[in-house]
Amino acid sequence: MATTVFENEKYSLTKFWGGVERGQCIQLTIGDGKEWIELTRDEAIELAIQLLRWAKESIEEERKQIEKHSKELGMLLRGMEELFIGLDTFEEIFLKNEGDKC
Repeated sequence: MATTVFENEKYSLTKFWGGVERGQCIQLTIGDGKEWIELTRDEAIELAIQLLRWAKESIEEERKQIEKHSKELGMLLRGMEELFIGLDTFEEIFLKNEGDKC
């Protein structure tokens, strides 16, 4: 007897007994059901490990990208602060010179 354990619009997972030789199995069905793959428990475990490794590496890479962009943003903000400080200084000098002309 097969039991659907998860389903969405992209794929579904259905567990079933694969017989004495295969034991518990799971079927991964893609989309409209025209494509599927059947996995033994050991194959499903291997797939799960590979997916978790990919997810971990993906998260680490994303974290590195965020840190890189955060550093770049920090440098940009510091540059803008220096620009505004320079603008304030320029404005003070300009106003002082204008006052001296009067």
